[in-house]
Amino acid sequence: MNCRILLPLLTALAAAGCVSYRAQPLSAGASATALEGRTLPRGRTWTLGALTEAALARHSDLQVARAKMETANAAVVTAGARPNPTLGWSPTFAADSAAGISPWTLGFTLDVPIETAGKRGHRIAQAQALTNAARLNVASSAWRIRAAVRKALVDVYAATLSRDILTAQQAAQTQNVELLEQRLQAGDISVPQVSLARVTAAQAALLLRDA
Repeated sequence: MNCRILLPLLTALAAAGCVSYRAQPLSAGASATALEGRTLPRGRTWTLGALTEAALARHSDLQVARAKMETANAAVVTAGARPNPTLGWSPTFAADSAAGISPWTLGFTLDVPIETAGKRGHRIAQAQALTNAARLNVASSAWRIRAAVRKALVDVYAATLSRDILTAQQAAQTQNVELLEQRLQAGDISVPQVSLARVTAAQAALLLRDA
């Protein structure tokens, strides 16, 4: 083969095998700032639908599941790719070559892989199965997030009702203590009765604080 044809061909093959790398360093400060910024804005009414939408957009579990699904989709494309042919070069030197004839022989080999027994189809089927599993994982993650948001909202609603009830209970207990203290000063009741009412009022205050 003519060297003027050989050199450009080898250069093209070498360039085809090169992979560029772009460094993307991680910044701890930027990551911390982004994490702290993941708060819901105040001043609006958060319904179940709005909370669910915000959770699906921000939850890390769903983001990881989606990233895995994208990786699985890319694997399907990779599985369908045919193996690249390989070009080999094995120059040979003949010491006993005749005068006027170059002692070098340029030997080239071109290997074109041919897959048999449906190997490529099996790879594609396996990659598609993994893609389906990744897609189901995304749906499962979204369902768990929806359920968690609904439960949290129910817990908040229950805690709000409990707080309102305990607020009314504490007010009644405080008023009862005041009335009993007046009766104690008038000599109508004994000190233990007032002490018991004070303990009950204190317990109501603790329950309200916890709520």
